[in-house]
Amino acid sequence: MALEIAINRFPVGYQGRWAISAIACDQDPDSSAEIMSLQGRLIKLAGSIGTMVQGKRMTSKTMAAEFQFVDKTHKSTRMMAFKISEDHDQIVRTDIVDGLRTRYVRCPKLMSG
Repeated sequence: MALEIAINRFPVGYQGRWAISAIACDQDPDSSAEIMSLQGRLIKLAGSIGTMVQGKRMTSKTMAAEFQFVDKTHKSTRMMAFKISEDHDQIVRTDIVDGLRTRYVRCPKLMSG
């Protein structure tokens, strides 16, 4: 049964720095397309930052949210879904519009940001 709890920030277990491989954790999160950072209401992806507008938690391991990205030229909204592994060491981000799925591993704590 789905929980469907309204949320406006990432649950604690989701927060931190994620990369598509452990090696990618060393890359600069501000420019690397291989890193995703989740903090509070913010998602950082390759030089762009999105703010969670509204989200919902479906189960203890799945959530979806709408994010607003603003850059110098325009605003855009993206819907994304997230599925975290049982041990909270892996997460899959799915772009709802194109169905693109990206798998990430958790980076060591000392690299959070």
